[in-house]
Amino acid sequence: MPAAISALSTVVDSTTLGFGYKPREFDVVCGRGKGSYNRPGNLHMRRIVRTYIDEYLAAKSKLDKSIVLNKVLEEVRSQGDGSTMLVKQNKDGSWMEIGDDQAREKIGHAIREAISAREPSHQKVHQRPIFKAKQEDLLSVQQDMFNQMRRNNTEKNAQAMKQPPNPWSA
Repeated sequence: MPAAISALSTVVDSTTLGFGYKPREFDVVCGRGKGSYNRPGNLHMRRIVRTYIDEYLAAKSKLDKSIVLNKVLEEVRSQGDGSTMLVKQNKDGSWMEIGDDQAREKIGHAIREAISAREPSHQKVHQRPIFKAKQEDLLSVQQDMFNQMRRNNTEKNAQAMKQPPNPWSA
């Protein structure tokens, strides 16, 4: 594999670990909830991710961003006692080490989440003001139409008051 594509010295495929395996301190556990989110390895990975935000944002191409993700992955795996990224198998409760591709996906998600948390300009907050502006425009048009109808009715009523009633109409 060309050096430009991977900053890793080895490529890791998904591997099932022994049945009695227990995640180590700096292992990153992929999963939902506070149990995995607050593990020391996950906290440490997010600290590493935050140090690469500027480099990721400066990356001009998808390849450049991929290289940044590889650097994060290499740093995560070099921590402590040979840390790895794990996922728990639902069927038997065993642990599986995720491969490089899935690890880069997880790191990419973590870095984009960190960017959103750091820089509100990267969040999708622009949708609400646009909706509010459209809502205000619609309200203004409705008020104009209502006022025009009221003026027309007032004019009709004024004309009706000036004309004497027609005795021949029933």
